[in-house]
Amino acid sequence: MTQRSASVAVSALASAFVNVWPADGDPAVVDGNCEMPGRGLPSERFGGGLREVHLEYGGGITIYAGAGSAATPGAFKAFEESHARYGRASWADITAPAIDIARRGFRLGAAAASYIELTGEGLYSFDPETRAAHFDGDRPVAVGQLLTNVPLADSLQALTDEGFALLYGGELGARVADHVLGQGGLITLDDLRAYRATVRPATVDRVGAWRLATNPPP
Repeated sequence: MTQRSASVAVSALASAFVNVWPADGDPAVVDGNCEMPGRGLPSERFGGGLREVHLEYGGGITIYAGAGSAATPGAFKAFEESHARYGRASWADITAPAIDIARRGFRLGAAAASYIELTGEGLYSFDPETRAAHFDGDRPVAVGQLLTNVPLADSLQALTDEGFALLYGGELGARVADHVLGQGGLITLDDLRAYRATVRPATVDRVGAWRLATNPPP
């Protein structure tokens, strides 16, 4: 795994709520929402690492983006907990399609292309690697263009081969934390080590002939 793999993986980290309704049990939500980072950091670090960005998206909005806006990611912990409780397939089988698509590429759809057109210059142009992934020369990538992300594929392969502890306290997590902290953000290796996904009963309601299970209130 290279340093490039680790830095690109930062952009793929996120939160996730995994809704599961087993055939022989009650529905549950595995909560892998993001968490406030910054364990052990001095108070003056908080509020830094941000850029004010005006976007035409949504009719025109102003946001604050950058490493300081990144929270402790919980998605992979939610996936891990869901698999431990309900999964049967191997991680190699589960991640293979995503790894293959990231490596071979996919054609950009209209909705994603529209979003990148509206937000690309403000959100995706300041970092050289991020810009390279979202721009074709001086223009944001367009509908139908083939996009690849080999470093993301490499990172997903490493997580598959070595386990998600590689991110939550291991080498990949250390690289992510070093990168974010170096850009003025707050995610520390202690934040990643401490993260736990939470399993909650789902909220169940009836809509017509359907019974729907979804997230409970936070």
